[in-house]
Amino acid sequence: MNKNPKVGIVIPSYERIDYLKEAVESAINQAYENLEIIIIDDNSPGAAVKEYLEKINNPKVKWFINKVNLGTTKNYDAGVRFLGKDVEWCVILDNDDFLDRDF
Repeated sequence: MNKNPKVGIVIPSYERIDYLKEAVESAINQAYENLEIIIIDDNSPGAAVKEYLEKINNPKVKWFINKVNLGTTKNYDAGVRFLGKDVEWCVILDNDDFLDRDF
């Protein structure tokens, strides 16, 4: 059993930029470090989400913007599919939630 499994945190997003920032920061600031964080935006209108995502400079974080709005369930699925093959566990963190540091 791997004592340090890679954990994926998928953050589906649609608008709500202020909540998204809090969710992403809570994922980045986890005490557990073997993480891969995927942000998948469901084609939010306006530029705020894209501008925020472009400013994220963390090697653990990858982000994607759907070309069309997929809806909630398909957006979740798309985010999970972007996780690397070495991810053993996955958590979906809605963009209006946040994780305690020791989650």
